[in-house]
Amino acid sequence: GGSSGSVGSNGSGGDGKSGRGAGRGVAVSSHKKRVGFLFDSTLAAFMMMGNLAEGLKAFAVTMFEVGKIAEEQMDAFIEELDKVDVSAIHSEGEAATFFLHAVTLRNMLKFLRHNPALKIPGSDGGVELLRTERLNSVAPDAQLRVLNRSYALLVSMAPIQASSSITCAYPLHFGPVIPEVNSAWFQLFTYHLADAGPASVLYPKGSTVTQIGKHFQSCTTVTLKVWDRELVKVDVAYLLPTLNDLLHSSPVLVQAFSYSPTGEDPPLTDILFPLEHSLVPFGDHERDYNADNLHTHPTLKKLEEEISLKLCCGLVKMQFVEDPVLGERWVPFQVHYGIPLFDSVLTAAICEKIEQFGLFTEENIAAYSKSSRMLSLRLLSFIAKYTGKESPVEHGVIPFPEKPLYWPPIERYEAAATDKTALALPSPPISSKLGGAGSDLTSTSLSGLSAGFPVALI
Repeated sequence: GGSSGSVGSNGSGGDGKSGRGAGRGVAVSSHKKRVGFLFDSTLAAFMMMGNLAEGLKAFAVTMFEVGKIAEEQMDAFIEELDKVDVSAIHSEGEAATFFLHAVTLRNMLKFLRHNPALKIPGSDGGVELLRTERLNSVAPDAQLRVLNRSYALLVSMAPIQASSSITCAYPLHFGPVIPEVNSAWFQLFTYHLADAGPASVLYPKGSTVTQIGKHFQSCTTVTLKVWDRELVKVDVAYLLPTLNDLLHSSPVLVQAFSYSPTGEDPPLTDILFPLEHSLVPFGDHERDYNADNLHTHPTLKKLEEEISLKLCCGLVKMQFVEDPVLGERWVPFQVHYGIPLFDSVLTAAICEKIEQFGLFTEENIAAYSKSSRMLSLRLLSFIAKYTGKESPVEHGVIPFPEKPLYWPPIERYEAAATDKTALALPSPPISSKLGGAGSDLTSTSLSGLSAGFPVALI
C-alpha cells in the first residue's frame, strides 16, 4: 500500500474544496491505504523526556521534526517501545507519565496494525503516526490531498489540543471532527443537549469581573480553562484577581469544581463510549451510581443520542456535583473523541470496544460520516448564535465569545435558588446576559500565576 513520503508534501490527487461543517471532499483513489493516528506535540515530548529506552529518543526526534513515523519504520519503533520498563508506570512523579504513554502507545499500535478483525475498507493494515502541528503547517488543500491519498481513516489520541485539531471529511476522522469540538464551545453545547453540566461561565477576552456571581458563591474551588491551554484549579478566594489577569489576553471558561469546605476534589469518572447496552438505568438516586454502573445514567443515554457516541470512540468525564442550588447529580464535564493514552486500562478497553462494536467497518463508517457532519453543522450553528459569525475568518481559528455565556442560564439558576422546580422549566439554551457571575480566564501563559495565586493543574 502506498504512503506519502512526508506529511508536508504537496502530493497529488483530486482538487480539494474548502468548506465547514459539511467538510471538504476530494475524489477517493483506489489503492490500498493506511490508518493515520494523529498525535500532538505533547506525546512527542513525553517520548523525548526520561530514559524510556536507548533507541527511542531518535524516533521522538523524528516525531517532532518530521512529524511522522511511517509504516516502514513501525516495526523498529515498536521494538524500541517493547524495551520500555512497564513496571515504571507505577513509579512516583512525572516520569511515570512518560513511561505510561510509551506503553499505551505501543499497545494501541499493536492493536491497530494488521488486525483483520477491524475490517477497515481500503486499508492495507498499516498504521502511521502523524503530528497534527506538522499537518497544520501546510495549506488546507495540500493537507487534504496528502491525507486522502494515503489514509483509509484517521484516529486521534484523546484528548488532543484544540489548536492541533484538523478539519477534513475524507478520510473519516475518529476524533474531534472539527477543532471546535475540542473547545469550550463544545462543552457548553453538550451541557445544553444533555441539560446537565457543572455551573459554568465563559467570559470574553478583555472583560472585567468585579464580583463572584451566584454560580460560584457556594464553591471552594473552581477550574479555569484558558483558550486551548491546560485546565487549572483555583481556590475561589483567589478567583477574581486570577481571572481578571488572564482575561487581558484570552477568553476563559470558569466552572464550579468543589463544594467541600476542605476543598476536596469531587468524584470524577471516565466513561468510555460506545456505551455498553443497558435497558434501564441502574440507580433510582444519584448516589447509587459509581464507575461500574454510571454508563446507564439517563444523562449519558441522552448524550449518546445527540453526539454520535454509538458510532465513535472516546470518553465522557463525568463529575459528581453537590451544588446547593442544582442539587446532587452526576453531570458531563468533558467529552473527548479518540483513543485515550493516559491510562493503560482505558486504552485496552477502548480498543476492545472498537472491535466489539465494529466501528471501523464500512457500514459504521458510512453512518458515522453522516452523523459527524450533522454534529459539526449543529455545533457551528450554536457558536454562530453567540458570535454572529457563521465560520471563522481564518481556517482552523476558533471564534472567541463576544459576551459572557452562562450554564445553567442565569435566569434559571437564580430562579432555582428560590424554587427547585425551576430547574425543570424550559429555558434559553445558554444565557448571554451581562452580569457579575464567576467565569473562565485566558492568558498567553500560566507560568507566572503560582507566584501570586495558588493554582494546581488537574
